Formats: sequence, structure tokens, C-alpha cells
Amino acid sequence: MKLHAQDAIIAPAKLRDYLLSEEHPDGRSKARYPARLGYSREEWGRLERDLREQVLPLEARLVGESPWGSKYEILGGLRGRSGRAAWIRSI
Repeated sequence: MKLHAQDAIIAPAKLRDYLLSEEHPDGRSKARYPARLGYSREEWGRLERDLREQVLPLEARLVGESPWGSKYEILGGLRGRSGRAAWIRSI
């Protein structure tokens, strides 16, 4: 199933203060992965833009339900600012 990338809600705090934060108790271990692709906390908008353009248009698979609605997973490649690419899982 394809989702509408332009309608996806990507909270800036989720990217900036969690996924790209080397200080966040849970997120800091994840921050190294996007950093290798050239993403930084200061330029979190670049990651958002690249996710919308490169990953969110790919096929999504329903993986469950949550109190907030349906939960989808997208597996795909992401080419970062550094020119390097990696596989990511977006929920």
C-alpha cells in the first residue's frame, strides 16, 4: 500500500530531540546511524525532507494497531547529505 507522503506527520521534536540527539537517553544510540549519512540535529529539516522524498513514497506494510491508529512499516534506502546510502525502517 502507498501512503500519502505529503500528509505524513513527522514531529520536528521526534527528529531533532530524539532521533538526531546524542544526549537523549533512548535516542542517542540511534543518532549515530543518521549521522553516518550526514544528518545533524541542527539540520533536522533535511532528514524530514529526504524521508518524505525517498522513503515515504515506497510501499508500506500494515504491522498493527495502536491506541492512535494503524501502524505501518516502510523499508527502503535513504541517501543522505554525505552521499552515503543505508537501509532504514520507518514506522
